[in-house]
Amino acid sequence: MLRLARQRLDAFGDRASFVQSDFGADKWIAELPRELDAVVSARAIHNLRKLKLIGPVYGQIFELLRPGGLFLNIERVNFSTPALRRYYKDLQMKTRGRAAKMDGAAPNLLQQFRLLKRAGFRDIDCFWREG
Repeated sequence: MLRLARQRLDAFGDRASFVQSDFGADKWIAELPRELDAVVSARAIHNLRKLKLIGPVYGQIFELLRPGGLFLNIERVNFSTPALRRYYKDLQMKTRGRAAKMDGAAPNLLQQFRLLKRAGFRDIDCFWREG
């Protein structure tokens, strides 16, 4: 993923930079610059599995951003209720002939929103949802 991102953003020169780090480590942000315009994470944070581990990472990301900066989190989330889980599974079966498998470990969307709000983020939304 990083290779592809580097290729696509190469035209922006030093306006775009990339960091590959283990946010499970205590000091993963120690050497990162502050006042960033944006932080993008793709299909990574859910691997921490537990809300008590994910929440502090969101707080650290918030600290990295300039006021008004953007955090784009492209992430797996679980469904908030069993009824929604069934609805999306049925919809996927009808439209794709198969349903995406969720391991049950990723927090649901409402839990993610609460963690982001606690971290300091204000304008929180889910722009795309596909299982």
